[in-house]
Amino acid sequence: MSPKRYLAFAEMRISLQQSERARKSVRYFRQSFDHSLLSMLILRGYYLGQLPTVHDCIATLKCSRMTTRRLLADAQRRGFIEIRPDPIDHRRKLVAPTNISVREYEALIDNYNELFRSLNE
Repeated sequence: MSPKRYLAFAEMRISLQQSERARKSVRYFRQSFDHSLLSMLILRGYYLGQLPTVHDCIATLKCSRMTTRRLLADAQRRGFIEIRPDPIDHRRKLVAPTNISVREYEALIDNYNELFRSLNE
């Protein structure tokens, strides 16, 4: 790896570590495969305009129903997601990311794009 690429990567890594120390982060929530799969499912639904339901989350994750509900409750308690009724069918509950989750995800993508541009110069 060239020194320029190494320094760009090291600089990005340091900025990520400092941001994690500065505030509570969604990255603290994503500690296991199930956590990251759940967050990606919710963010994908957010950007596609089709929010997943609680049932979709349970069906997608490979862990038990009780564990999935516990993950959802923990994320909601920490303020990373919102669980709200479906406007069409009030029996279904939609899972939506909060502004904190969306902003952090977009900042992470911007960091990766900036790193990619700096490595290709």
